[in-house]
Order: sequence, then C-alpha cells, then structure tokens
Amino acid sequence: MSLLILFKQIKFFNTHKKTGDSSEFFRLFLHCKLPWLSGLLLLIVISGCGLPSYGYLYPPTGVVDRSDPDVAESTLIFTNAYDNSSSIFSGYEIYYKIYDPLDAATSTTEYLSEKTTILSSDLTVSGIESRGFSRLFTTTDYAGVIAQTNFTHSDLRPAFPIESSLIDQDFDIRLKFLQEYSDGTSFLAETYNSSLSFSETLYFYRWVKPSSTVSINNIPKFFDKDDFDINDDDMPSTIDSESTSEYLYISFFIYSFGRDTDDITKTIYSTPVYLGTLKFDCNLTNY
Repeated sequence: MSLLILFKQIKFFNTHKKTGDSSEFFRLFLHCKLPWLSGLLLLIVISGCGLPSYGYLYPPTGVVDRSDPDVAESTLIFTNAYDNSSSIFSGYEIYYKIYDPLDAATSTTEYLSEKTTILSSDLTVSGIESRGFSRLFTTTDYAGVIAQTNFTHSDLRPAFPIESSLIDQDFDIRLKFLQEYSDGTSFLAETYNSSLSFSETLYFYRWVKPSSTVSINNIPKFFDKDDFDINDDDMPSTIDSESTSEYLYISFFIYSFGRDTDDITKTIYSTPVYLGTLKFDCNLTNY
C-alpha cells in the first residue's frame, strides 16, 4: 500500500511539473503532503553537510578548600577528571600567580577578587594569562624547554600529563609543597589515598625571565626559599628592593587539557577550577 501511495505521489509530482503548476506542488510540499520527499531531502542535507563535532572536557572535581593562605596548609587536592574521554583528555594545565602579602590591597582583596572574576567568567587560558597568571611546568617539560630556542608553551602541553592507564581512573591527586627539601624538589604531584600511583614523581617549577633589563633567556626556577628574586617576571610589581616580605601568597587554577580528535593541532580546555592559595616562605634576592 505504501508503495502504491509513493508511486501516485511521484506521478502527481511529474504531472504538475510538466503542466508548470509549481505553486500547487510547493503548497503540497510545505504542508507536508509529500512527507517521503521532505524526509529524503532532509536525509541528504544531513549526510552531506559534514556537521562539525566538538570535544568537551570535564574539569577536575573534589577540590579541598584552600582559600585562606594564612592557614598552615601545604597541599592542593583534587579528584582526577576520570569521566573524560580517553581519546581527548591527556592531563592538566595549572596556572599560578604570586601576590605580595605586605601590600594591603593584595593581601585582603586582590586574589579573592580575581578568583571570583575567573570563575564567574570561565576565563580561557589566554584570559587567565592576561590577568598575570603564569603556566606551571613539571619536570616532564624540562628537556623540551631547554632544547627549544624559540619556546612556545603550547608545543609542550599538557604540563601535567596523566598516564594512559590512569586516565579513566577515579582517584585523588595531591600537589604537595615541601620547602624543607631543596634542589628542585619542593613542589611535587602524587596520588592520594589510593592504591594507584604515578610511574614517576613530577616536580613543579616556574619558567621565568630573571630580569627585563638584561638579555637573558628564561630559566627554570622552583619553589625553594631561595628561588624567588624581585626581578623575576612572575613577581608582583609591588615587590622591589625595599621589600621585606618573608613569604608570598600564590594562587593556583587548573584546567583539564586535551586535543580535538578531528584535528590534533587544536587544543581543548575545560572550564577553570580554583585549587587554592598557599603561603610560600621566601628569602628574596635581588640579582
């Protein structure tokens, strides 16, 4: 029966086409008198237009509150974003900003105000960088950074890779701050309260230009007490040769990171997550 109706509709279409009565045909088409034809055209359009697909990344969850830097805490804790597709997700990008605790405006309002702005606006990586945040590196980046003469940090992402065997695992990650240890081991990443573990310990460092007035390339600096110089380009402008700060506030934000499966040159980020603000002791130098 359906075939008979189909043939009658085709015959009807051809008749009106030959007689030039196009208005009647379009009236019937627009009023769905020819559902088989409209369905066929829709199928052709959908299959032929190559609609783009977009990857999406969930941000990490389970962040333990570290909003008060004056509380004696030395860790940042979050849960791995295990719901992400392993074909896209590959790790994390972490950004930090140093604040001067002796500057009245900074210590009471600035880092809290920036936290609100970044989270309410879901700032992108370029957006957070424009607010003075710097990318945090891990020792997995170190060889690549030294080898590159024209360093572009997007070439080395993610700074904090998650091993493929752990991508879809539900476990906590702890960024631990141990300034009593020196020689670049004062800030590290490890699994937390889990039987799972990373195959190697990742240590975090800063990639800074020591001074804007001298021709020297960026160098790696860690978070040891003697690693903070007033001329480093990630230091706040309020810190100068007269500064007497014995500690610094450092805020951290994290993004899940991956690459588009349709175009691996395109990077994908989650929305930002605030990890917390920690208090770092320092022996400020002036080189």
